[in-house]
This record gives sequence, structure tokens and C-alpha cells, in this order.
Amino acid sequence: MIHMRPFNSFEKKNIEYLVNHNIPFTQVQITATGLKKAILDATAPMRAYFKENNVHDYAIQQKGQENKVSKPTFIHTRSKVIKTTTSLYRPETKDGDPRLWIYGLKEATEANDIHAIIAFSPNELHVVNLSKEDIRCCCETDVVNPLRDLILSISDVADTISRELLGKLMKYRNEWIIAPADIFFT
Repeated sequence: MIHMRPFNSFEKKNIEYLVNHNIPFTQVQITATGLKKAILDATAPMRAYFKENNVHDYAIQQKGQENKVSKPTFIHTRSKVIKTTTSLYRPETKDGDPRLWIYGLKEATEANDIHAIIAFSPNELHVVNLSKEDIRCCCETDVVNPLRDLILSISDVADTISRELLGKLMKYRNEWIIAPADIFFT
């Protein structure tokens, strides 16, 4: 079961902006305990997102430190990008429940903040604090900033894919349409 507090109105606006701009993401709430212990649970939706985006498959990962996987990670704010690493692992204890930790996260979060984790490529993760960063404001300004660059880059890729798919659908639509005169009724 996923235990996450409800989104506040600010976070909802950020999520809406990401969804409306075709930005696939998963989210995580940073609990006080998780922040203190530097441990986050990899929830079922997060594990599914990582697997679907070829980032990581916890189902085939063995337990223990020697099987830990590290991914380059970028924590985005309006004014800077923190280059760091995310550790994906299954500990020997607690039945090997899937875990992760984003190094450097403590300087970009507080307990109970909710973050979006974006896999722009299988080899790197991008993290945005949905509780603190005003994504719309960052993206709709003429001022270049790291968060705007990330969101617009991903959105451009998604739009290109959508336009390509729409073009293919339009190309073949006439083959799928059956004229009423061609339908034989008995």
C-alpha cells in the first residue's frame, strides 16, 4: 500500500503542468524518517515506472550492497542543477524491500516534500521538488533556467513523437474507413 499525503493546491498545479506537457514521471514523498535515515521506499508505481522506462527492474535485482545499482541524477531547481547519484537497491533485511536514495537530496528538500522523478533517458534521473518549485513560472519565463530547459526538452521530444504518430494515423485513416455503401446488410 502506498502511504502518501494528499497533494496541496501548489503541488496539484505542478502535476497538472507536467501532465499537460506530456512529461512522464513518478513521485515520492520525502518523510522525516526517510530524510533522517537516507532511505526511501521504491513504491510499486515507482518500480513500474522505472521498469517501463528501462531505468531499473527491482524484480530481477538480488539483495545486498554488492548488487546496488547507481544512476546519474540531476536535482533541478529554478536556479541550479545538483549533479549527484541515485542508489537503487534491495537490502538484506526486511525481505529485501526495494529502496532508493538520492544523494544530495537533503539540500533540496524538507520532510514531507513531494518530488517528481523523471527518467529522460534510461541512464539518468531528474528530480524536481513539486512542493517548492513553481514549474509553470519557471517554464513560462523568457529567463533561461535549468528547470525550464529540462521540461521544454522533454516536452519537445513528446510532442515530436505525438506528431509522428498522428501523421501515421492520418496517412492510414482512409484504409480504415468503410463507406456506408460498402456495408452489406442481410
